[in-house]
Amino acid sequence: MFWLQLAKHVYKASVIAATASTGKLEVLRELGVDLAIDYTKHNFEELPEKYDLVYDTVGETFEPMNLYLV
Repeated sequence: MFWLQLAKHVYKASVIAATASTGKLEVLRELGVDLAIDYTKHNFEELPEKYDLVYDTVGETFEPMNLYLV
C-alpha cells in the first residue's frame, strides 16, 4: 500500500481513512491508517466525515458514493 505512505509522508495528509473487512483492520492500523472503517459493520457513506480525496480500488460500482464523500 504505497499510496498510504505517499499520502502520509510526502503529501503530509493529516488524516487517512480506509475501509476493510473485520479481519484486515489491524493491518490497516499497522500501515498507519488513522481511521480504519469496517465496511461489514458500518456504512461509510453515512459517516459524518468528508474527505479531500477518495482513492477507489474497487471501481465504478462505488463511484457515486465516492463523489458523495468529497
